[in-house]
Amino acid sequence: MFELQLKENPESEEKTGRRALRIALPNKGRLSEPAARLVRDAGYSFENNGNRLWAKCANYALEILFLRADDIAEYVQDDVVDFGITGLDLVEEKSARVNVLEKLGFGKCRLSVAAPKGSGEGLAWLGNKRVATSFPRLAKEFFSKRGVTVELVELRGSVELAPRLGGLG
Repeated sequence: MFELQLKENPESEEKTGRRALRIALPNKGRLSEPAARLVRDAGYSFENNGNRLWAKCANYALEILFLRADDIAEYVQDDVVDFGITGLDLVEEKSARVNVLEKLGFGKCRLSVAAPKGSGEGLAWLGNKRVATSFPRLAKEFFSKRGVTVELVELRGSVELAPRLGGLG
């Protein structure tokens, strides 16, 4: 199990001349609560009413930013935050240049290929068809490795509904 440990440092930036350590946590979704619980269970006290984008830790020089999970890897990569908790799929989709320190064991997902029932067997059926995805880089790599040419259409949220709506797949 992953354990988050930081030295006790309640001093402010004004006293030390250093800014507080910054961590990015997902602001919503299946990673949000387990990530916040991990930080709290490590002994760091903060308030978040669900509408705030930022919180200051009460017992440590720590700032917590609540961000979209798919933006966190870029914030870490660009040194806006010192570290973050997000999905490995999102890190890989962004090709983020970050160090993955630990796989935390929560929020697991799987990337799936879905099509309407009776639409054909296997991936070859999708050849030269439009395929909706919220992971265009990973989807392109997936189909390319299997020698299947598709036209990718990038969507955000509820992508699994695309085959039912027609025009895609």
